[in-house]
Amino acid sequence: MYVVPGDEKNILGKKEKQKEKRKEDFVEYLSAMYYIMSSNSPDPITSGTDFSSIIESNLSRMTQALTTRNASKVSTIKSSGEKIFEQAKEVEVPEELIDIHISALTFARSSIEMEKYIPANSADPIKDIQNLSQIEGLLSNMMSFSSQVESKMQEYGISYEGDLIKKMEDMGIESILK
Repeated sequence: MYVVPGDEKNILGKKEKQKEKRKEDFVEYLSAMYYIMSSNSPDPITSGTDFSSIIESNLSRMTQALTTRNASKVSTIKSSGEKIFEQAKEVEVPEELIDIHISALTFARSSIEMEKYIPANSADPIKDIQNLSQIEGLLSNMMSFSSQVESKMQEYGISYEGDLIKKMEDMGIESILK
């Protein structure tokens, strides 16, 4: 392949523009998803570290539900999952982010089904193990989504406190940020 002198700059410039466009698309997608998750979560997302806190909070709710065999402890997770799932289906997803979005939808869908894995009175230890496996899958989905997002944020040099807050403010959704 022969490259005309001077074309190297054009090629590099196009690649930089493409990367910048992918970053903008990601920031827009992530802002929409953070808004959906925060506005529907029992624990709002107001900082870059809150998603990890939400995972811990949900884990605590699940643990309480399992030890007390009281599924009402996770009813807020189910309710949030239903709202998040319905709204997330409407988000425009850049092609590069389809895997992340599938993780988000899987996480929301699993949250909806959480209650059925916490039986009020189980005399079947095998079924209990099976239910625990399902709950472990939900936690895995939550962590997968979180780590995929974090990885993309690092790849593009995006920070919650900078890029995402600015984008959400541009979208007119300041109320959840403070």
